[in-house]
Amino acid sequence: MALHVAEKNEALQKAAKKLSISVPKLEKALWADLEENQVLQRFLYISPAELLKQYNISLTQALFFRAIDFDIWIRDDFQTILRNILRSGLMYSLDQDTGDKTGEKEDGKQEMMKKKGMKN
Repeated sequence: MALHVAEKNEALQKAAKKLSISVPKLEKALWADLEENQVLQRFLYISPAELLKQYNISLTQALFFRAIDFDIWIRDDFQTILRNILRSGLMYSLDQDTGDKTGEKEDGKQEMMKKKGMKN
């Protein structure tokens, strides 16, 4: 850590030379992570429907991440959902209902423990 201006300038010059940029550019880059120095350079428009879809996906992911366990009741096409659950490596149990739907229980707590190498 530089205690004097001369040491600071020397360190900046060495770093700028190593990075092949100017000292002023390096000094500016050192503070680029601060919110007041961040500038939106372009904005990609998305439709309101796409924005809502992405928002709902994010909410669902947050819900699943924080869940200890959850139940899903599926009427049709449970194979697609089951395939995605298997692909994700989630622990599950599958129960056949007497009606025309299949029940599935996801265990988020067991999955988290499995990923961390812990046992129940």
